[in-house]
Amino acid sequence: MGWKKMVSITLTVIAIHSCCIPVLQKKFYTTEYGSYRPIKSKFTLGKNPYYLKKEDFIQTDYIYQSSFTMDIPEKKDYTTFLRFFENGRYLSNVLKKDISPLEQYNNLKKGGVGYYKIEGDKIILEEFVVGAHDCGRYDIYSFKILKDSIEGYSKVKAEGLTGIPDW
Repeated sequence: MGWKKMVSITLTVIAIHSCCIPVLQKKFYTTEYGSYRPIKSKFTLGKNPYYLKKEDFIQTDYIYQSSFTMDIPEKKDYTTFLRFFENGRYLSNVLKKDISPLEQYNNLKKGGVGYYKIEGDKIILEEFVVGAHDCGRYDIYSFKILKDSIEGYSKVKAEGLTGIPDW
């Protein structure tokens, strides 16, 4: 086999195993709202989901919000939120000003999805994320629990939360 053919085969194998060809390696689908979901869930924290205990500080009738200011004009001020469910799942998203917050909290087809677990005074979040040059990955974050809230987030009571996560 000539060196040109060997290089061609090698590059083809690399392309197929990378996300250079998303049609062959795509590990996610897009919801009708433009959010990404894994085709086959491989959440590490989803293998043995955490279930809220009575003594846990996380509450499912509250939303945890964090506001930011950036130097980018189109994203100058924005607020992110986390919504937790009793079965170890959570939803994260950015609040839009032209849609009611409750409508956004209850739209489980929009935003990032993941699993969480509580260990002592910290909460561990695992979220499915799709970047510009990948086919989907699972990122793990950890935040400190401060009294009855999460470090960097404020706790906001939310009346009328509905929906059951399906990820």
